Amino acid sequence: MEHGKYTYSTFACIFVILISLINFGRGIVADFRDDVYRHDAVFPPDRIIGGDFQCYYYMALRVRYGLPLYEERDHTDQRQVKLDEHYRKMLGSLPDEDKDWIVTVQTLPWNHTPIAACLFIPFTFLAYPWAYRVYLGLLIAALFLSLALLGGYSRCRANYWAVSSALVVFSYPLLFQLERGASESFVLLLLTLAFVLWRGRRNDIGVGVLIALAAHMKVYPLIFLYYFILKKEWRICGSIIVSALILVAASALVSREGVAAGIAQYGKLYRFVKDVYITENTWAFAGNHSTYSFMSYLLEKRTLSPALLIRISNLINLALLACVSLSIVARKAHDTFSPLMDFSLVIILMTVISPAANDYSLVVLYFVFAACTIVFEILDFRPLRTRALFLTFSLSAALIFLSFLKMPIAAGPSGGYLRRLWFLSNKWPLLMLLGGTVWLVRRALLVRPGTPRPPYGP
Repeated sequence: MEHGKYTYSTFACIFVILISLINFGRGIVADFRDDVYRHDAVFPPDRIIGGDFQCYYYMALRVRYGLPLYEERDHTDQRQVKLDEHYRKMLGSLPDEDKDWIVTVQTLPWNHTPIAACLFIPFTFLAYPWAYRVYLGLLIAALFLSLALLGGYSRCRANYWAVSSALVVFSYPLLFQLERGASESFVLLLLTLAFVLWRGRRNDIGVGVLIALAAHMKVYPLIFLYYFILKKEWRICGSIIVSALILVAASALVSREGVAAGIAQYGKLYRFVKDVYITENTWAFAGNHSTYSFMSYLLEKRTLSPALLIRISNLINLALLACVSLSIVARKAHDTFSPLMDFSLVIILMTVISPAANDYSLVVLYFVFAACTIVFEILDFRPLRTRALFLTFSLSAALIFLSFLKMPIAAGPSGGYLRRLWFLSNKWPLLMLLGGTVWLVRRALLVRPGTPRPPYGP
């Protein structure tokens, strides 16, 4: 029954949204009050919520003090002494022993680009507790702005926001990201903006700039350069390459170590990631859903060397990339919805090819779930195939995202094959199931003759 332009389902959707946000707010207030500090070990070995943000904050301070990001600390350097004093002061009212511990455990070298550290410099002008509060607000704003941009393609905004908000606010990746202070919401926003600009044919150069910036925050979005090569979007490809080089040059020019040392930082970063980070930090644990972690668990009894496991996982990643590439190239479509699914396939692939893919990186999959919500609006639900796809999609969403299903971060495989299957990197099989579902949804979409654009969009 309708009353004007609103239906009872609209009010039901609004109710779901409100309940979801209230539950989300209740959890956030409980987690992040008392100057953001936790005196117990929430995620060992961190004694303070925001372990990743600690690192961003500290590296931004190193940039301000002109200290190298990719070398071990030199305690004979007076700049290092002053930085440590400054850092202790910015940590606020935390006990001195905890401050000493936090300063000591800051990891070096930095495993992100110099630009990523520079982007966090503004936060270093605030005391750590307030800096982290501002940062949390920006993460949440970036997430909901991403969903709002994708919502422009939806035909029923109330249903879209009900499904999206319920998925997001009850999900483990979001809570994990906020507790750790990771930056995946910003990557999600940059990729979403890139998609909207691309499909709107508004600014190809802007698309390249956004992808390049996302790749400087987290290296794995660079996979979209390959995607646009497949789509023969040469202006966008050129923009990504030029923008990335400009960012490299900019970070070198502002480096207080000098331009040559600034450029050399990228060589040090590459060698560190290749020779140290990949081989020593791609540990197999329940919160790492990378292909490497999956193969480590699967071949655990074979006692294979890390180098061989890396080669095997790289071959699997290449096979997945080839499958996605063939799917994108074989079926060309000019509507909005098929590229939305293409983007989703690339994002799913992007989340497993990184050697160390923590669960908070699954935040970028909100793009995938929002896209599927939009596409299911225009599919015919009468065929059994469509209903089966929707059921599979819903199960994937529940198993990957619902927070009450989360497992202990340090848990490992034990107690039978089914339990071991779940702990095979915790999420990898489910991500592949989700990828297959998205691919089948895309096929169902393409068989519809002349899929129209929605009457409105971002």
